[in-house]
Amino acid sequence: MATSGELAHTLSKSLGFKLGTVNYYGQHLRDAGLLAKHGRGTSAATMTEEDAINWLVAMCAAETAKSAPGVVEMTLTTPRSSERWFKGSADDVTTPEGRPTFLDAKNVRELLMSMLADEKAGRLDPVHILLDFYAGGGEVELNAFGVDEDWGFAWAVDLRFIRTLGSGVKVRYRDPDETPIDAKRQTINRIWRGVFEDINAILTA
Repeated sequence: MATSGELAHTLSKSLGFKLGTVNYYGQHLRDAGLLAKHGRGTSAATMTEEDAINWLVAMCAAETAKSAPGVVEMTLTTPRSSERWFKGSADDVTTPEGRPTFLDAKNVRELLMSMLADEKAGRLDPVHILLDFYAGGGEVELNAFGVDEDWGFAWAVDLRFIRTLGSGVKVRYRDPDETPIDAKRQTINRIWRGVFEDINAILTA
């Protein structure tokens, strides 16, 4: 089980933020009751999946640490608004471990918790994920692609979760090879499946 320090290191590495930036956001979430309170040493708080999701959304959607608690609460309750299939349909989605549950999510909280569960259970093999958070919260878009045995697309879907139309105008996509960026930045809006792998790995270590 992960401590807040271990989860902060994971988010720093996965998202490309400096550790101090991640911890600064985490403190604002903790003060707002959105992260488990922590002690020191053996009394350090154990991070839950809910803690990890709250912290992830803060780093992906909140432009400042001060705004993070409100952005997290707004984003997680943003409802599903549309579903568009570019290839195939929901009936075509399957993996060796079963149908991914994120396809049934009714809001962003359900989406992210389901993606953690699906990754842990192997239901994202082989699925390509691109998840975009719009700066300031209020809109999240998921593009998911199933890969067939010839590495072509077996199915492709776009899911949108929108509370406020046009809510996000500042979008920056970070290359995984970029060096960490500091606190004065635009939000890193696009994440991929590897982030969920990293979070599950530290939570279950």
